[in-house]
Amino acid sequence: VFAVGTLGAVNYVVRGLRELPGRKSILLISDGFRIYSRDDPTRNYRTVQRLQRLIDEAGRASVVIYTMNATGLQTLGLTAADNTSGRDIQQFYDALNNRRARAFETQEGLDVLARQTGGIAIKNNNDLSSGIRRVLEDQKGYYLIGYRPDQSTFNPRNGRRMFHRLSLKIKRPGKFNVRMRQGFFGVTDEERPRPRTRIEQMIAALVSPFGAAGVRLQLTSLFLNDAKMGSMMRSLLFIDPNDLTFSDEGGGVRKTVFDVALIGFGDNGVPIDQLGKTYAVTLKPEEYQRVLRQGLVYYVTLPIKKPGAYQLRVALRDSVSERVGSASQFIDAPDIKKKRLALSGLVVQGQNSVKAGGALAAGADEGRA
Repeated sequence: VFAVGTLGAVNYVVRGLRELPGRKSILLISDGFRIYSRDDPTRNYRTVQRLQRLIDEAGRASVVIYTMNATGLQTLGLTAADNTSGRDIQQFYDALNNRRARAFETQEGLDVLARQTGGIAIKNNNDLSSGIRRVLEDQKGYYLIGYRPDQSTFNPRNGRRMFHRLSLKIKRPGKFNVRMRQGFFGVTDEERPRPRTRIEQMIAALVSPFGAAGVRLQLTSLFLNDAKMGSMMRSLLFIDPNDLTFSDEGGGVRKTVFDVALIGFGDNGVPIDQLGKTYAVTLKPEEYQRVLRQGLVYYVTLPIKKPGAYQLRVALRDSVSERVGSASQFIDAPDIKKKRLALSGLVVQGQNSVKAGGALAAGADEGRA
């Protein structure tokens, strides 16, 4: 169960990295997990299945996974902690063999994950910092080779759900190390589930561990306290207008439509509030030019009922191009009842905001969660 959960968490990170360009690397530091067992080879079938799915996902996302066994160099022989009383020679050797087998089986899962995604498995070393340096050095030189499978690979009659293995041989003599992704499932990217509807795209951006960059956003969150309204999180979301689609409405008037969704989380990860709204911003010629220079700012206020850590995650989707951007911010809400000085930040605000079509240009319409 722990192994499947660990692989699922890494898969979640890989899916988030898929939207980022180029070759990406992950370093997984773990005490290991089993992918098979001497006693019962079928016992860890779920782990093997999840491992193969992760390897396939890493290949499609151009992600290399490095692994580091955090247990370090282990003593697999007799130690002072072993109780040898009442055991014969055979029992003694059986116990040592079982210890070695457990260590090997637990380490093998990390080895396979690194080897089949093109990474390095760092093990049997107590100097973890040198292992990290080795991973960083490995980022400096590599070949990125693309491979297009034959169309018959994805034919249902040929077992497209099978895991297809790859191999690479270097014919030129010299000092070359071959590390590569060693397989994939015979399923095209178009057949794999991907966010397609407006709601699915927004949710995918909100839950991703990385920010979506289809629309460039910058989020600033501040803690405020008012004698009447109480404590709150005041957030300013800067929107780059160059990533939005503006339609020509005639007479120099421009219009853009975008969706905004946000979720606030408490320190326990439970959502405390959420908001979703579609905005249509209509701008006169002079307002449009000002927006292009200064950008759009969306304000949102989130009530806070008790002190502690809070996170705000925001996603914005351009309705025409379907480009999505996301941003997140953390704040620590102090306990006002202790009557201590609490400084959240400084805000400088202009007064030349322009209301346009239900939103504010260079100072957007305020949303209250």
